[in-house]
Amino acid sequence: MDYEIVKYENSYEDQICELEKELWSPDLNVNRSYLRWKYFDNPYAASSNMYMVLDGGKLIAARGMYATKWQLGNDADGFITPCGGDTVINNEYRNRGVYNELADFIKKDQHDLGYSYIFNFSASPKTLITSLSTGWKSIGRVRTMTLASRRSGVTRKLFSERVIKKLVRNARAAKFIKRLLNGFDYNKLLNSHRKVLANIRIDNKPCHDEMAALVSKRDNDNKLVLTRDQKFFEWRYSNPRSKYIFLYRFDDQLNGYLIAQTHAYYLDYLEHFNILELEAVDSSIELELLESMTSLFHSRSITIWSSMLSENGRNFLVKKGIIESGPSGSAAEYTPTVLLTKTKGSNNRIEYRGVDLLDINNWDLKMMYSDAY
Repeated sequence: MDYEIVKYENSYEDQICELEKELWSPDLNVNRSYLRWKYFDNPYAASSNMYMVLDGGKLIAARGMYATKWQLGNDADGFITPCGGDTVINNEYRNRGVYNELADFIKKDQHDLGYSYIFNFSASPKTLITSLSTGWKSIGRVRTMTLASRRSGVTRKLFSERVIKKLVRNARAAKFIKRLLNGFDYNKLLNSHRKVLANIRIDNKPCHDEMAALVSKRDNDNKLVLTRDQKFFEWRYSNPRSKYIFLYRFDDQLNGYLIAQTHAYYLDYLEHFNILELEAVDSSIELELLESMTSLFHSRSITIWSSMLSENGRNFLVKKGIIESGPSGSAAEYTPTVLLTKTKGSNNRIEYRGVDLLDINNWDLKMMYSDAY
């Protein structure tokens, strides 16, 4: 193609934030904050790793590679690898080979930077299909459990998906419709202490030290797990596009926590919550956190990845009417997956220290691994 592919330059910041309105928010200032948070403030980022496709100096496509650190089991040495996200192509340039050229450029550049793998936790159905057709591998569908609220059904009846996408690009329209449909208040929800068990504390901030200390005691069973230390927690939950609610179980120390997220600039703000993390020293504390969660978010939609739950936790949610997805399905029945590729060589076998990374059973999967939240 006749386009130019380059790495991030400050002079293109406004064009990137305008193009990314489709994924991020209708507010350019929020998008600038998100760009800075994700690609510059990231504790593992050596550079911005945002790639741009230009046509005559005009930005027509962008894709980011944000840094993540991983470890096998409890070996904290680990490795840093880029994760793909924020892929947007101008409507006029879609289906013209832009994505494939950009993907090839990124793989070569990431290899030259010394990275062996690229992961992706937030692929849309279209990106999933395109990636698989160009040699990426999937570890399989991630099973989810979902409880849909009646209000979300009303939203879909009132507004088609196409209309909703147009509305969220307009800051005033999005703000008005969120108020009209939701009528919920974040601070009011934080003060709903009567809706959780007496041993559970609600907060809007992460307890960085205590969370890192609890996670460090986990037995990761020789699975691939995202490294979550204090500096990671300090960074991860300052995402300017999301609002978080933290449920803590304290005794003499932190013995469990649950983190719920809602998109601050989507129409389902405070209507739908994603459960990003659930950690507990035993099953009884896990159930206390889940019981408090279902009570606190009563009448709202909830989604959680099944892999974060014990068998008792899954059974508890099933009794609460939360439905688990099947292990497979069509793109139209999309559930998340993890995509990965080597930066060089065949993808037929992808390993780290002899562990098969294409086997979903070798991953300790959590929803917060995805940059979509």
